Amino acid sequence: MLARIQSARHDPPERIAATLDSDLKLAQEKVAQDPISYQNHSSLGIILAFLGRKEDAVREGMQAVEVAPTFYKDLASADLALIFAKSDKIDDAVTLLETLLTRPGQVDGGHIASITWADLRMRRDWDSLRNNPRFKRIVEGPEPATVY
Repeated sequence: MLARIQSARHDPPERIAATLDSDLKLAQEKVAQDPISYQNHSSLGIILAFLGRKEDAVREGMQAVEVAPTFYKDLASADLALIFAKSDKIDDAVTLLETLLTRPGQVDGGHIASITWADLRMRRDWDSLRNNPRFKRIVEGPEPATVY
């Protein structure tokens, strides 16, 4: 949470890195211990994205989606959308968000990559997408309908 605040304040990367140092080591250990846990890959990917290690972050996020059980694919995809947003893969992030916003599911509330329509409009985690025309249409338009 502190790294998210630091990122939103545009703190220097070395300060964010210092905050995430122990989390990074723990996440790497967890992936090594349980490489088929989507949560471990997602967590590591998000940390790497906040550290600016974009390629590594995207690789971990994609791995999370690949190993996630069907029931959790949308959660892993939401994490990947956040990783894409933090890794300057804006079009990829928006494409995932457009899909996920129409699905019923559990990608809301306290989840780090919460993607409710309100979250996308207000949370600073999504600021890197604000100038994208497709993202603007999402947040300025009516809330997308859920497709069951």
